[in-house]
Amino acid sequence: MSGPAHPQLTLPAFQGALQTEFQFGLTAQQFVPLVLVEARARRSPTGSAGGESFSLLFHGPAEPPLVQRTYPCAHAALGTFDLFIVPVGRDRHGFHYEAVFNLQPQKH
Repeated sequence: MSGPAHPQLTLPAFQGALQTEFQFGLTAQQFVPLVLVEARARRSPTGSAGGESFSLLFHGPAEPPLVQRTYPCAHAALGTFDLFIVPVGRDRHGFHYEAVFNLQPQKH
C-alpha cells in the first residue's frame, strides 16, 4: 500500500490492534477472519525520506486459503478499508499473510 491512506492506519494503530481479528471479505457475504500477529517498522524505500514503512503479519485458517490480492477489510477499532495481502507461509494451523505499507509524508 502506498500513497495517502486513512489517517488511522499507522504503525502505532496496528500495534494497538495486535492479537485482534480482522475480517477479510471474499464476497459480500463471506468473510475470513485473520488475526494480526505482528506489526513492525521497516526501512523506508529509497527516495521516500520522511515516509513511514511498516509490515503487518496476519494468521488465518487453513480453509479457505486467500490468494494475493486486495481485499475489503474490517476491524472493530480501525474501521473498514482495502488491504493488499500476500500469502507468505503455512503452518499446521493455517496460513500467514503479509501486508506492507510505504506511506509518503503528506504535502501541504
